[in-house]
Amino acid sequence: MLKLLDCTLRDGGYVNNWQFNHSNFDKIIVGLQKANVDIIEVGMMVKNSSEEFTTKFSNFEQIPKIPHIENSRTLFTVMFTMGEAKGIVVPPKNTVEIDAIRLAYFKTDYIAALKLAKELKEKGYQVFLQAMATFMYSDSELHEMIIRVNELQPQYFCMVDSFGVMYADDILHMLHSIDSALDARIGLGFHAHNNQQLALSNVITFISAAENLNRDICVDASIYGMGRGAGNVPLELLMQYLKNKKNANYDAEKILSLWNEYLIEDYKTYGWGYSWEYLLTAKNEINSAYIWYLKTKNINDMETTKKILNDIPKEWRYTLRRDVVDPLIVKHKGKC
Repeated sequence: MLKLLDCTLRDGGYVNNWQFNHSNFDKIIVGLQKANVDIIEVGMMVKNSSEEFTTKFSNFEQIPKIPHIENSRTLFTVMFTMGEAKGIVVPPKNTVEIDAIRLAYFKTDYIAALKLAKELKEKGYQVFLQAMATFMYSDSELHEMIIRVNELQPQYFCMVDSFGVMYADDILHMLHSIDSALDARIGLGFHAHNNQQLALSNVITFISAAENLNRDICVDASIYGMGRGAGNVPLELLMQYLKNKKNANYDAEKILSLWNEYLIEDYKTYGWGYSWEYLLTAKNEINSAYIWYLKTKNINDMETTKKILNDIPKEWRYTLRRDVVDPLIVKHKGKC
């Protein structure tokens, strides 16, 4: 069975620094339920000292009461990343409204991530494993991880195109590699980014191949594609496809209304989506956070950006390292 997950309030937060006010938070969640979204990610767990309301939560007490509409079967989740999970106290599931925790990790952290995932399961949560930049694993490394994942039995194991580098044949190869080893009781998910304008088509490729598998599947999207860098799969476009081609009961017009009422000003102020910068990060298989950082240093021209990205060592391309990029800024631009 296909489940559709909306990640606007979490991934979209990379655009507006998670500044969704409390009223809009409630209205977006209600609207997503009315559009029949199956899973809503309400934010992320991260150390945050802000006194204003954001969808970055330092503890579970900061997560506001979640508005539920009548007869809604929507599941609610938050995301942990391994880089931010340390020190966050997780209460037992029966004391909070959150149903599931999505745990995101890079290859170097996967052993520790599986250990944490086991602890989260023991507290009663459904666990979604998000193997960020899954394309960085060799087939043998991926197989080895999946064997360990089978022992854990999470709700979903999700392949993630963190840098928007994958094409349809890459999606199919990875999907079948995972499916051949993943226990049939574990769902398979996919999170795409739009660096090469392929997020929607890649998700459609995933759905078309995965719907013939003997397992649940889950795909991510966000309102108008709101998300870090080049953004995600536009939720309204994916809903339109699923309704037209799969006769699914989703309401894309309600998503467009949410965009128009609560998010259009963020788009005008910050913007997101495909640009030449994010094409370059995809070309070099580099985390788009580097583009954000270069912009904070007033580096906006193509030639300087290309030179800096090209010089970042491969072992540091998966996550932003200021100590690595700052000398390159000095080298190619001048004083940092």
